[in-house]
Amino acid sequence: MHYELYIDLFFLENFMMDSLLLFVTERITGGKYSFKGVLFGAFLGSVLTCLMVVVSVPAWMKNIAFYLVIPFCMLWLKNRKQCMLQILKGMGLLYLFGMFLGGTLMMFRPYLHYISLFYGIAVLSSQGILMAWKFLKVLKIEQERCCEVILFTEADSYKVHALRDTGNCLTDPLSGEGVHVLDCNFYHQVMKEAMEFRYIPYRSVHGSGIMKIFRIRKMCVEINEKEWIESPLIGVSESPISGKEDYQLILNCKVQML
Repeated sequence: MHYELYIDLFFLENFMMDSLLLFVTERITGGKYSFKGVLFGAFLGSVLTCLMVVVSVPAWMKNIAFYLVIPFCMLWLKNRKQCMLQILKGMGLLYLFGMFLGGTLMMFRPYLHYISLFYGIAVLSSQGILMAWKFLKVLKIEQERCCEVILFTEADSYKVHALRDTGNCLTDPLSGEGVHVLDCNFYHQVMKEAMEFRYIPYRSVHGSGIMKIFRIRKMCVEINEKEWIESPLIGVSESPISGKEDYQLILNCKVQML
Protein backbone atom coordinates (compact mmCIF):
# COMPACT_ATOMS: atom_id res chain seq x y z
CA MET A 1 0.00 0.00 0.00
CA HIS A 2 1.27 3.43 -0.97
CA TYR A 3 1.01 6.47 1.33
CA GLU A 4 1.76 10.08 0.54
CA LEU A 5 2.99 12.23 3.41
CA TYR A 6 2.86 16.01 3.10
CA ILE A 7 5.72 16.94 5.39
CA ASP A 8 4.64 20.58 5.72
CA LEU A 9 1.16 19.67 6.96
CA PHE A 10 2.63 16.95 9.16
CA PHE A 11 5.02 19.51 10.68
CA LEU A 12 2.27 22.10 11.28
CA GLU A 13 -0.03 19.55 12.88
CA ASN A 14 2.72 18.34 15.21
CA PHE A 15 3.71 21.93 15.99
CA MET A 16 0.14 22.77 16.98
CA MET A 17 -0.28 19.66 19.12
CA ASP A 18 3.11 20.08 20.81
CA SER A 19 2.36 23.74 21.56
CA LEU A 20 -0.95 22.88 23.19
CA LEU A 21 0.55 20.03 25.22
CA LEU A 22 3.46 22.15 26.42
CA PHE A 23 1.11 25.01 27.27
CA VAL A 24 -1.19 22.75 29.32
CA THR A 25 1.75 21.03 31.02
CA GLU A 26 3.36 24.32 32.02
CA ARG A 27 0.09 25.73 33.38
CA ILE A 28 -0.58 22.63 35.46
CA THR A 29 2.93 22.20 36.85
CA GLY A 30 2.80 25.82 38.02
CA GLY A 31 5.94 26.90 36.19
CA LYS A 32 6.47 30.45 35.01
CA TYR A 33 4.73 30.65 31.66
CA SER A 34 7.00 31.50 28.74
CA PHE A 35 5.31 31.86 25.35
CA LYS A 36 8.68 31.89 23.61
CA GLY A 37 9.80 28.76 25.48
CA VAL A 38 6.62 26.90 24.49
CA LEU A 39 7.08 27.82 20.82
CA PHE A 40 10.76 26.84 20.81
CA GLY A 41 10.00 23.53 22.51
CA ALA A 42 7.14 22.75 20.11
CA PHE A 43 9.30 23.71 17.11
CA LEU A 44 12.11 21.41 18.20
CA GLY A 45 9.67 18.57 18.86
CA SER A 46 8.09 18.95 15.43
CA VAL A 47 11.46 19.08 13.65
CA LEU A 48 12.71 15.97 15.44
CA THR A 49 9.44 14.11 14.79
CA CYS A 50 9.58 14.89 11.06
CA LEU A 51 13.24 13.87 11.00
CA MET A 52 12.51 10.50 12.61
CA VAL A 53 9.69 9.87 10.14
CA VAL A 54 11.80 10.72 7.08
CA VAL A 55 15.05 9.04 8.11
CA SER A 56 15.18 5.26 7.76
CA VAL A 57 16.11 3.86 11.19
CA PRO A 58 15.07 0.71 13.10
CA ALA A 59 11.66 0.78 14.75
CA TRP A 60 13.09 0.48 18.28
CA MET A 61 15.19 3.60 17.73
CA LYS A 62 12.11 5.51 16.55
CA ASN A 63 10.17 4.41 19.64
CA ILE A 64 12.97 5.61 21.95
CA ALA A 65 13.08 8.92 20.11
CA PHE A 66 9.29 9.42 20.09
CA TYR A 67 8.63 8.44 23.70
CA LEU A 68 11.80 9.53 25.50
CA VAL A 69 14.24 11.72 23.59
CA ILE A 70 11.84 14.14 21.87
CA PRO A 71 9.63 14.86 24.95
CA PHE A 72 12.76 15.35 27.07
CA CYS A 73 14.26 17.80 24.54
CA MET A 74 10.98 19.73 24.25
CA LEU A 75 10.65 20.19 28.01
CA TRP A 76 14.32 21.01 28.46
CA LEU A 77 14.28 23.68 25.74
CA LYS A 78 11.03 25.13 27.11
CA ASN A 79 12.71 25.88 30.42
CA ARG A 80 16.40 25.02 30.83
CA LYS A 81 16.35 25.87 34.54
CA GLN A 82 14.22 22.84 35.38
CA CYS A 83 15.68 20.03 37.46
CA MET A 84 15.53 16.42 36.29
CA LEU A 85 12.55 15.63 38.56
CA GLN A 86 10.51 18.48 37.06
CA ILE A 87 11.31 17.29 33.53
CA LEU A 88 10.29 13.71 34.35
CA LYS A 89 7.06 14.97 35.90
CA GLY A 90 6.43 17.04 32.78
CA MET A 91 7.04 13.99 30.57
CA GLY A 92 4.44 12.03 32.52
CA LEU A 93 1.91 14.82 32.08
CA LEU A 94 2.73 15.05 28.37
CA TYR A 95 1.96 11.35 27.94
CA LEU A 96 -1.28 11.65 29.92
CA PHE A 97 -2.61 14.72 28.15
CA GLY A 98 -1.35 13.47 24.80
CA MET A 99 -3.47 10.33 25.15
CA PHE A 100 -6.52 12.36 26.18
CA LEU A 101 -6.10 14.93 23.41
CA GLY A 102 -5.33 12.29 20.79
CA GLY A 103 -8.37 10.23 21.77
CA THR A 104 -10.63 13.28 21.63
CA LEU A 105 -9.38 14.27 18.18
CA MET A 106 -9.69 10.72 16.82
CA MET A 107 -13.28 10.64 18.03
CA PHE A 108 -14.23 13.86 16.19
CA ARG A 109 -11.96 13.56 13.15
CA PRO A 110 -14.41 11.63 10.90
CA TYR A 111 -16.93 14.45 11.30
CA LEU A 112 -14.53 17.33 10.65
CA HIS A 113 -14.06 18.16 6.98
CA TYR A 114 -12.14 21.38 7.60
CA ILE A 115 -8.70 21.51 9.19
CA SER A 116 -9.64 24.70 11.06
CA LEU A 117 -12.41 22.83 12.90
CA PHE A 118 -9.91 20.11 13.78
CA TYR A 119 -7.59 22.68 15.32
CA GLY A 120 -10.52 24.32 17.09
CA ILE A 121 -11.49 21.03 18.74
CA ALA A 122 -7.88 20.60 19.85
CA VAL A 123 -7.85 24.04 21.49
CA LEU A 124 -11.19 23.43 23.21
CA SER A 125 -9.96 20.06 24.46
CA SER A 126 -6.83 21.63 25.96
CA GLN A 127 -8.98 24.25 27.71
CA GLY A 128 -11.20 21.46 28.98
CA ILE A 129 -8.15 19.77 30.52
CA LEU A 130 -7.18 22.99 32.28
CA MET A 131 -10.69 23.56 33.60
CA ALA A 132 -10.90 19.98 34.91
CA TRP A 133 -7.50 20.35 36.60
CA LYS A 134 -8.53 23.63 38.26
CA PHE A 135 -11.72 22.00 39.51
CA LEU A 136 -9.75 19.12 41.03
CA LYS A 137 -7.36 21.57 42.71
CA VAL A 138 -10.25 23.54 44.23
CA LEU A 139 -11.84 20.28 45.40
CA LYS A 140 -8.58 19.20 47.01
CA ILE A 141 -8.16 22.56 48.77
CA GLU A 142 -11.71 22.34 50.14
CA GLN A 143 -11.06 18.83 51.42
CA GLU A 144 -7.82 19.92 53.09
CA ARG A 145 -9.64 22.77 54.84
CA CYS A 146 -11.97 20.29 56.55
CA CYS A 147 -11.23 17.40 58.87
CA GLU A 148 -12.94 14.98 61.23
CA VAL A 149 -13.04 15.76 64.95
CA ILE A 150 -14.31 13.65 67.84
CA LEU A 151 -15.49 15.50 70.96
CA PHE A 152 -15.35 13.57 74.23
CA THR A 153 -17.56 14.82 77.06
CA GLU A 154 -18.14 13.24 80.46
CA ALA A 155 -21.23 11.44 79.19
CA ASP A 156 -20.60 10.62 75.52
CA SER A 157 -18.55 11.25 72.36
CA TYR A 158 -19.59 13.12 69.21
CA LYS A 159 -18.07 13.01 65.74
CA VAL A 160 -18.26 16.29 63.83
CA HIS A 161 -17.00 17.73 60.56
CA ALA A 162 -14.69 20.64 61.35
CA LEU A 163 -13.38 23.60 59.38
CA ARG A 164 -9.73 24.58 59.77
CA ASP A 165 -10.09 28.35 59.84
CA THR A 166 -7.03 30.54 60.40
CA GLY A 167 -9.43 33.44 61.05
CA ASN A 168 -10.78 31.94 64.27
CA CYS A 169 -8.45 33.48 66.84
CA LEU A 170 -11.02 33.55 69.64
CA THR A 171 -9.21 33.31 72.99
CA ASP A 172 -10.46 32.89 76.54
CA PRO A 173 -9.43 36.08 78.44
CA LEU A 174 -8.93 34.15 81.70
CA SER A 175 -6.80 31.19 80.59
CA GLY A 176 -5.45 32.48 77.26
CA GLU A 177 -6.54 29.24 75.56
CA GLY A 178 -7.99 29.11 72.08
CA VAL A 179 -11.73 28.49 71.77
CA HIS A 180 -13.24 26.16 69.17
CA VAL A 181 -16.68 27.27 67.98
CA LEU A 182 -19.45 24.65 67.87
CA ASP A 183 -22.59 25.09 65.78
CA CYS A 184 -25.55 26.06 67.96
CA ASN A 185 -27.95 23.72 66.11
CA PHE A 186 -25.62 20.77 66.67
CA TYR A 187 -25.33 21.53 70.36
CA HIS A 188 -29.07 21.94 70.99
CA GLN A 189 -30.24 19.09 68.72
CA VAL A 190 -27.49 16.48 69.12
CA MET A 191 -25.48 17.01 72.29
CA LYS A 192 -28.29 18.15 74.61
CA GLU A 193 -25.99 17.89 77.62
CA ALA A 194 -26.07 20.17 80.64
CA MET A 195 -22.68 21.90 80.72
CA GLU A 196 -21.06 24.33 83.12
CA PHE A 197 -21.05 27.49 81.03
CA ARG A 198 -19.31 30.76 81.43
CA TYR A 199 -19.33 33.71 79.05
CA ILE A 200 -16.66 35.53 77.06
CA PRO A 201 -16.85 38.46 74.65
CA TYR A 202 -16.19 37.87 70.95
CA ARG A 203 -15.92 39.90 67.79
CA SER A 204 -16.45 38.70 64.21
CA VAL A 205 -17.06 40.14 60.76
CA HIS A 206 -20.80 40.05 61.54
CA GLY A 207 -20.48 41.99 64.78
CA SER A 208 -19.68 41.42 68.44
CA GLY A 209 -21.43 39.78 71.35
CA ILE A 210 -21.17 37.36 74.25
CA MET A 211 -20.51 33.65 73.70
CA LYS A 212 -21.02 30.87 76.19
CA ILE A 213 -18.16 28.39 76.47
CA PHE A 214 -17.63 25.11 78.27
CA ARG A 215 -14.81 22.63 78.73
CA ILE A 216 -14.86 18.98 77.60
CA ARG A 217 -12.62 16.06 78.55
CA LYS A 218 -10.64 15.83 75.30
CA MET A 219 -10.81 16.21 71.55
CA CYS A 220 -9.32 14.12 68.72
CA VAL A 221 -8.43 16.04 65.56
CA GLU A 222 -7.71 13.97 62.45
CA ILE A 223 -5.69 16.14 60.05
CA ASN A 224 -2.62 14.28 58.82
CA GLU A 225 -2.69 12.00 61.83
CA LYS A 226 -4.65 11.85 65.06
CA GLU A 227 -3.89 14.73 67.41
CA TRP A 228 -5.28 14.66 70.94
CA ILE A 229 -6.14 17.88 72.77
CA GLU A 230 -6.82 17.58 76.47
CA SER A 231 -9.53 19.70 78.13
CA PRO A 232 -10.25 22.03 75.16
CA LEU A 233 -12.61 24.97 75.39
CA ILE A 234 -15.73 24.83 73.21
CA GLY A 235 -17.85 27.87 72.41
CA VAL A 236 -21.46 27.69 71.22
CA SER A 237 -22.26 29.98 68.32
CA GLU A 238 -25.26 32.30 68.50
CA SER A 239 -26.31 31.40 64.94
CA PRO A 240 -25.54 28.52 62.52
CA ILE A 241 -21.89 28.61 61.41
CA SER A 242 -22.47 26.86 58.08
CA GLY A 243 -25.34 27.73 55.78
CA LYS A 244 -25.16 24.35 54.02
CA GLU A 245 -24.30 22.48 57.24
CA ASP A 246 -21.03 21.27 55.70
CA TYR A 247 -19.32 21.46 59.09
CA GLN A 248 -20.36 21.70 62.73
CA LEU A 249 -17.16 23.00 64.33
CA ILE A 250 -14.68 25.77 63.56
CA LEU A 251 -11.25 24.93 64.91
CA ASN A 252 -9.18 27.60 66.58
CA CYS A 253 -6.23 28.91 64.56
CA LYS A 254 -3.78 27.44 67.09
CA VAL A 255 -4.73 23.94 65.91
CA GLN A 256 -3.27 24.71 62.48
CA MET A 257 0.19 24.46 64.04
CA LEU A 258 -0.29 20.88 65.21
